[in-house]
Amino acid sequence: QPRRPDGSRARRPVPSCSLTRPPTIMPSKKKGRNADKAKARKAEAAAEAALDKQRRAAVAAANWGDDATETAPRDALADFVPPPFRAFNRNGLAASFAFFGGATLPPALAAWVVALTTHNMHDMYVESGWGWKAAEKRRELLAPEARYLVAYEEVAAEGEESKGGEGGAAAATAATEADADAADVDVDTAVVEIDGRRVRPVAFLHFRFLLEDGDEVLYVYECQVVPRARRLGLGMHLMLVAEAMAKRAAMKFVMLTVLNINTPAVRFYKERLRYQTDESSPSTLVDDESPYQILSKCVDKALQAAIAAGEAARKSEGEGKA
Repeated sequence: QPRRPDGSRARRPVPSCSLTRPPTIMPSKKKGRNADKAKARKAEAAAEAALDKQRRAAVAAANWGDDATETAPRDALADFVPPPFRAFNRNGLAASFAFFGGATLPPALAAWVVALTTHNMHDMYVESGWGWKAAEKRRELLAPEARYLVAYEEVAAEGEESKGGEGGAAAATAATEADADAADVDVDTAVVEIDGRRVRPVAFLHFRFLLEDGDEVLYVYECQVVPRARRLGLGMHLMLVAEAMAKRAAMKFVMLTVLNINTPAVRFYKERLRYQTDESSPSTLVDDESPYQILSKCVDKALQAAIAAGEAARKSEGEGKA
């Protein structure tokens, strides 16, 4: 240090700002990494939100088309069913198809839908332990979001009536009243009007376009056939139509619920149509005692390839560990 004239050492002056100036801090690598992770999470959330919006738009388009008011359901028969599938003519049965929304079913046809579902499913619901709730089932069948393909035969004789007591149209119209008994309708022979023509319905497919666990889905609620038209291939045809509609409507899966007690239906869906137990099915849980299982089938080609690749990778990894 420099010395004063008297020989003593002089202290160098300390800058007054040095006591308050913060020390120089080097950027933290950890803080930078956290910022990058936050940006990545934000970008991922934005991408997921955009994808969710896209999925909801696809379901809305399948349900309503260009109708922003969501009052007139999109005609799935005209827009999604390939022409060769719009009629059935096999094994002595010739049937045409008509499309309806749950809220646009003519009263006579609505009563027949309720009656056929009750006729085919009531006893199995009760026996399975699930129980039958008639009013709740009617609301489900006739809900505005329900969609229907109805298969019907032309009526040859002009004066032909249903065997349901008062005649097809009268009995069916009565059955739509709040306290009416759908059992009054003879499901095999009921006659109703569709587009001004008197016809005899033989089967229906009740389905809905919706989001199920984030996926675009055509969900089959009911596939019901009258007793005299069973084992003719009509049920198979309706399910193939459902898959064709799902593909054309840009849905990813066709899904359905089946009662475990209904073993012929379980075999039909799993063995003949190659549906698989869905991961959302309660039957995938240990000690499950639910009376039903949920089945699904992927109908999107790109997703099918991704699922197949994932299964192959898991199989290869399992073999490697073994």
